Amino acid sequence: MDDFKSPKTELVNSPLDRLDTSSRQVDRLDTTTGQPDLALGEVVQLVEAIARHLRPAEPLQHLKQLELAATSGWLLSSSEVEGLVGCKPRVKKGEQQFTRGSFSFVISGKIGNQSAWKVVRVN
Repeated sequence: MDDFKSPKTELVNSPLDRLDTSSRQVDRLDTTTGQPDLALGEVVQLVEAIARHLRPAEPLQHLKQLELAATSGWLLSSSEVEGLVGCKPRVKKGEQQFTRGSFSFVISGKIGNQSAWKVVRVN
């Protein structure tokens, strides 16, 4: 039965295996998993580290990117616009422009199978 994996070998690649334990001694193991038994303070530190990586670097970064696209005259695809403004750009029948916040997006052709949008700053 060489194909049989014990629970310990299946857990070798768990996130806790990549946890830096060099700065402190981890001598407690969970008897059910064989993994380090983390104290509450260690769990809080781990959660805080994860939260720092999930938090956006700058909350207004999308506005700076839209401003740059507007001043540079770049055309953005529908998916790029959606990523920046948080919703799909849609125009009403007979219109060519979609406005969201301080920016308008004008249909300006195609990029692949998506609409191309020119970004215009609304004053």
